[in-house]
This record gives sequence, C-alpha cells and structure tokens, in this order.
Amino acid sequence: MAHLATPELLDRIKSLYPTSSSPPATAQEYLQNPYFFAAAVVFSAFNYPEAIPAVFQSALNDIKGLRASEDEQRHLVRKIRDALFKCGILIGYPKAINGLVALYGATPENLRDKEMIRDKTLPTEHWTASGQKYFNETYGETAEQTQKLLESIYPDFGFFCITHAYGYAYSFSDLISGLENSYIMLVSNIAMDVPRQIEWHLKGSVRNGGSPEQVKAVREIAVEVGKAAGAVWRNEIPQLGQ
Repeated sequence: MAHLATPELLDRIKSLYPTSSSPPATAQEYLQNPYFFAAAVVFSAFNYPEAIPAVFQSALNDIKGLRASEDEQRHLVRKIRDALFKCGILIGYPKAINGLVALYGATPENLRDKEMIRDKTLPTEHWTASGQKYFNETYGETAEQTQKLLESIYPDFGFFCITHAYGYAYSFSDLISGLENSYIMLVSNIAMDVPRQIEWHLKGSVRNGGSPEQVKAVREIAVEVGKAAGAVWRNEIPQLGQ
C-alpha cells in the first residue's frame, strides 16, 4: 500500500542520515543518502512492494527539483533496483522479485535498462576473488572465523557466499558502493529480526567506511520503515557499540 510510504515518513528518514550538504544542493549529493534504497529494501522484506513506487517517485521528484540529468535519474533507478537484487539473498527472492516488479511498473520507459550491467563474460574465478576481497573487508579480523563457520555448516553454502553472494552480487560496486552494500545487509537483517547478523553488519558498515553517526542513522531508518510496515520484533535490535 502506497500510503505506508507517506511524505511524513520519507521526510523523516531522509533527514536522519548525516551528509556533507543538508539539504543537498545537487542530485549527486542527494544520491549519497541511502534512505531511498534502504526504505525499498525494508518494505520488500515485510512484503509491501506496493510502497516502493511511492519511495521511488518521491526521490525522483526530489532530484528533478535539483535539475538532475537523465543519467542521474537513471542512476537513482539503478541503485534501488540493484539494492533489491542484492537484498534478495537475505530476505528471499520471491519478495525481491515483487519489489522489482513494483519498481519496474513505476519506472518511466526512458529510465528502464534493456541490457545487463554486470559483465556476464567474466569467469567464476573473477567473482570468487572479488567476493573474497569484499568478504574480508566486511568482516575484518573475524573474516576467517566467519568463513570457516559458513563452510563448516555446509561447504556448498560457503562457496556460494564467497563466489555468488559476496562476489557476483555484493562486490559489484558500479552502482552501490561497498559501504552501501553493508547498509543493504544491515537493514535486511534488521527487518528479519536476526541479532547476530545485525551485529555483524553494524560493524561491517563501519569497516567499509561508515561513520558511527551514519551507521546509527541507517539502523534508525530501518526501524522507522519497519514500524510503518507494522513490524514487531521478538528480539532487541542491537546497536552499534553494544
């Protein structure tokens, strides 16, 4: 339901993330605020894809007001779309597909992509190496321990995580940076009420370049959107530094 993404909610979560320029003076500055793709991910996680067009349209209107070029408008769409693609690994692809369908329906024809953005000719070894690098950057000193856990519970799953999740999906940063990837994982896990993984990605967001203030803001964005979607958390949501 589009009314979940009310102007009041969007203004609130937009204001939470500390940026270098507030309000943003350019479309490029606006696109540095992760609120719009974080909201899309959380609404998808709670199976409210109907709210995504309102999130997208509000952000599109905002950057048009900042005289965004067509390329900048397309970049906005691509960021939301890639966030939904990436979050499907965590929230489940049926929900991600619903979110992508809703976004597609709201996207003007001139902003829709017709070709892949990732290079499908790259070999598996490329994505394995890229995924290992990003995994290590995200988990830092705990990377080896975490990877051993994933490989021990199911070796096939360990390979999938490094090569396909952290490689093909997450390490591709032409649209969404390593830090923004961490935000996607953080808000997805908040929506899913999994404290261990929330703690991992609170810390991972800092390792990937987020300031404590920014990471705390992304956590609050996820909570605010979750509440709008009617979320009730069984567990206490970890905070940075706990």
